[in-house]
Amino acid sequence: MTAQSTSTQWLLLLLIPALAVFVTACDTGVDDDPDENGGAHEDAGLVEIYLDDDGERGEKVALYSDEVGWTDPDGNSIEEIEDPVVNEQGEREPLRAGGEPAVLHPVMQNNQGEVIDFYAEDVIDLDTDEPGMRQQWICGEFSSRYAPEIDQEQFDKIGFSLDEEDRVHPDAVSDNKNDQFIQRSTGEWVVMHRCDHNYIYPEEAGDVNIRFMLWHIDHSDDDTDFIRFTIEDAE
Repeated sequence: MTAQSTSTQWLLLLLIPALAVFVTACDTGVDDDPDENGGAHEDAGLVEIYLDDDGERGEKVALYSDEVGWTDPDGNSIEEIEDPVVNEQGEREPLRAGGEPAVLHPVMQNNQGEVIDFYAEDVIDLDTDEPGMRQQWICGEFSSRYAPEIDQEQFDKIGFSLDEEDRVHPDAVSDNKNDQFIQRSTGEWVVMHRCDHNYIYPEEAGDVNIRFMLWHIDHSDDDTDFIRFTIEDAE
């Protein structure tokens, strides 16, 4: 057995549990079927991605369905969401290494055309001396999340980790949905998911492929195909 094949087998064994959590949707496939962890399974018949506008839903930049794939709002096929950062002047900019995050608002409809409700059950102020985020959001039954391709170089570009312990704020007060955080290269704790919107933090230059997930309690009910985000070098 070669060193390369041994390394590959080891990596697969390491990633199998994580893959089960991140990219495996419920296997019922029917909206009204009960989910084994409680509640009803949902499918995301349509996913719309909006940019942020001062904390609110702003410009719609992309749509996804299983039948059509990724398109822009005019129906043209796309492989990348370009310039996803909105600056203080309301202008769109690219992601830049070490710079401001892309704040995205996914809106998901089920197969009946009904918008799936993403909401926060509670917002907890954290008693912490850690730099950065000082609130923990406890999401309802459904929320929006994202994950990159299972590749360490992809993880490094946006500070992502498959290890749940790496995504838990050291002063989190609840174990419900407390894997919302990442620690940036600056040491600052920042939030990845806030129930109805997501933050993508550019750490290193390069391309990263991301899929959006319909998160149901502790797993994905449905997810999109991957779409590319490009991180440019720091200015």
